[in-house]
Amino acid sequence: MKKNYTIPIFIPEKACPFRCIYCNQYAIASKIQSPSIEEVKEIIETHLKTFPAHGVKRLGFFGGSFTGISMEEQNQYLDVVLPYIESNRVESIMLSTRPDYISEEILDNLKRYKVGIIDMGAHYTRVYPTLVIKDTALEAMYKSGEYKPLSLEQAVEWCKHLMIIFDKNNVTILRMGLHPSEGLITGNRLVAGPFHVSFKELVLSALWRENLEEALYGKHGKKIVIEVSSKSINAATGFKSANKKYFLEKFGSVSFIINNNLTGKEFNIYIDDDHHSR
Repeated sequence: MKKNYTIPIFIPEKACPFRCIYCNQYAIASKIQSPSIEEVKEIIETHLKTFPAHGVKRLGFFGGSFTGISMEEQNQYLDVVLPYIESNRVESIMLSTRPDYISEEILDNLKRYKVGIIDMGAHYTRVYPTLVIKDTALEAMYKSGEYKPLSLEQAVEWCKHLMIIFDKNNVTILRMGLHPSEGLITGNRLVAGPFHVSFKELVLSALWRENLEEALYGKHGKKIVIEVSSKSINAATGFKSANKKYFLEKFGSVSFIINNNLTGKEFNIYIDDDHHSR
């Protein structure tokens, strides 16, 4: 399966009819003005130079309701991207919108520009646990005690179950956790909430621990060998080897090894001479 690469074009708060209580686009994207047409070209070229030859390359208009801006301005942006689509340097366009900013006219126009993600039903999703960002209505609610954010542990647990639901329904999670902009990393823009630069890795780690613990239930004092694919080894051993340390403490002898005959979330467990596959 080819890896997906996305070129992000942020159009902060463009055409939003109101500001959501948790939203501060500048703090999240470190950008307060929409890019010019020339800046869009520069962003595209810069990202394409960093992408490997193989992989699915897409462009996304994020940050506001793209279809809520005037048709003329939509087309100015889409005109920049269209040559990249026609030359196969970019494979598709995705964008942020809302139901009341969609019409037959808008859909026909987007189709003309090869926008490839507007079908009914979810194929992709992003999961963003709520953070309290400076200069938002939610900050005032947090400081007054009206709102209490999830802890990091709670957010990981909730998102672990979301990941299971989306996986069962063949919905690809493009991102889990807000992009770690400088303001979030330094804490200059973050007031409270479950932020972590490797949030998705924490969720994957928790999911693997749950699956492995279920398979190892009732097994004690044994030598454990767990086989996983090379692509899953980091998630299986856990963020900063947390799962490996956990099972070492529990069983005394646990090792993770790579078996490239396995794929995805498949794993084999050897307990002494017994062989268990999942």
